[in-house]
Amino acid sequence: MNPHKQIRRPTRGFTLVEASLAIVIVGVAVIGMMQLMAAGSMSNARANDLTTAMNLSNNVREMCQRLPFAKSTTTVWGMPASTTVQTCTEVQHLDGATMSSDNGTGPLDSSRTVIPNMSGWAQVITVKSVDASNVSTQLGTNSASASSIVRVSVVILRNGQAVYTQSWLQSKGT
Repeated sequence: MNPHKQIRRPTRGFTLVEASLAIVIVGVAVIGMMQLMAAGSMSNARANDLTTAMNLSNNVREMCQRLPFAKSTTTVWGMPASTTVQTCTEVQHLDGATMSSDNGTGPLDSSRTVIPNMSGWAQVITVKSVDASNVSTQLGTNSASASSIVRVSVVILRNGQAVYTQSWLQSKGT
């Protein structure tokens, strides 16, 4: 045996290429997870807005179902002078009403009380008379006495953007 001959031991550890490759793989995985979390957060925010909008829409529906339709002999469409949503007495008076946090009139709960801390939300109501024999046919607003059915629609807005729309039919009997 030659005493000057060195014995080569296997190298331990990772080479620079192996370490770089591992960092790239871990980095790609972390970026993918971050994008997944961001998409989940955005989806959760949209679902929260939709749930709030559906509740606000249902508040308007409950409010309208408590109001009679065309109880007066001269039917007025839209809000009569010196009347507010809180004091209106017939569902057709709500035509064109907007309850908004921007002007301090809403949004409203089903008892017509302003819901606090709802900045940016609005409820927009339209009431249209429809033909009782064909509810897809809209009548003019002066035809209320000829029809016993109205279509009430509410659009819920968040920061001016429509989030949810709901429509239903209401008759003089409800």
